[in-house]
Amino acid sequence: MALSEEAWEAFSRGSAIRRAGQAGFARNVCVAIGNWLAGEEDPDPTAVELLVRDPAVRLELEPSRG
Repeated sequence: MALSEEAWEAFSRGSAIRRAGQAGFARNVCVAIGNWLAGEEDPDPTAVELLVRDPAVRLELEPSRG
């Protein structure tokens, strides 16, 4: 799910998604994919592994350290 800075610039140019920023947009995509997979009876293990490897998702999965 990684985009280079140049790819992000080209992808988001002129779009409202730019307001979320690249990291925010990536997180939102991960949440949407996670929600979709959660509704699957037998989610694709490859998709789950890709989500778990993403830093934005790992932060959401880690227990709070407060």
